[in-house]
Amino acid sequence: MHVAFLVNGIEDLSPTRATTRLLHGAAQRGLAVVVGGVQDLSLRPDGRVVLHGRTVVPQDDDAASVTAIQLAAPAAVPLGLGDVLMMRTNPPRDPGREPWHAAALDLARIARDEGVVVLNGPDVLARASSKLDLVGLPARLRPATALCSGRGELSRLLDQWGGRAVLKPLRGTRGSGVMRVAKTPGDGWSSLADAMPILSHGPLLAQSYIPEAPDGDVRILILEGRVLRVDGVAAAVRRKPQNGEWRSNVHLGGVAAPANWTPELARVADDTARELRGQGVFFAGIDVVGSRVVEVNVFSPGGLGNIEASTGRDFTRCVLDAMQARMQRSLQQNRR
Repeated sequence: MHVAFLVNGIEDLSPTRATTRLLHGAAQRGLAVVVGGVQDLSLRPDGRVVLHGRTVVPQDDDAASVTAIQLAAPAAVPLGLGDVLMMRTNPPRDPGREPWHAAALDLARIARDEGVVVLNGPDVLARASSKLDLVGLPARLRPATALCSGRGELSRLLDQWGGRAVLKPLRGTRGSGVMRVAKTPGDGWSSLADAMPILSHGPLLAQSYIPEAPDGDVRILILEGRVLRVDGVAAAVRRKPQNGEWRSNVHLGGVAAPANWTPELARVADDTARELRGQGVFFAGIDVVGSRVVEVNVFSPGGLGNIEASTGRDFTRCVLDAMQARMQRSLQQNRR
């Protein structure tokens, strides 16, 4: 049995990524682990999905794992019953390989139908390819959300939402292209006119502004429909914006700090986890501002490093335990 990790490209692996922690941890368990990029996934004439991947050999640490992987020669690994395909891709960060990402989802469906355990599942990923997927959550768990395609429409939304809104591209990551718009701009807020060049390229997701946004957000990991916990400690970390920046993404300089796990935050996280369980989501990261979920990340959910450093708990182990449990259930079901 193989555990195959699919990433954007081998060259994108780094020691700090959650994917590397999972790769390294799986190899240390003695599992047959391979990793490859979306361009390394193919289909044989007999209908078998094949990953031309690199074997992951246990190393002393994550940095050594990355070096060894990138030096290894690729080999063809056919995927079948009992194998796992971990989808750790992030298409918005990789627009140059968009056709391969689309093909990878199709191949993941074929692999799933042949008995491969695909996590997160291809249907889950296809649904989440647009930020509009957030509308699948009940209104009480998220900001007011709309799709905006013109100045008049945006102006009316601002009137409804107290004169302020956040605009996001439908497909984006790491805070790229996100802007704050106000009827009365200034103090870091953009104007309606500032938003027009972006709207000319296509519709944007518009969300009502949450007053607690300057305090940053909380990234929470959800596993198998529950908040991921170890010793009663939730897998959560607060991300605070750096001075002069309103977005809290770590990529933009956001600083990770321990999360204050309040009853309100627990309620929002638990309710969202139940919703994601109903959608068939295996592993996700949700971003909460105040009492509202502003993002649900199912493409390569990250944050393991910062969360483990902040809490002193090993959450990577739990993800791998759940993955292996899925493998065993799949084998048992197919033996009947």
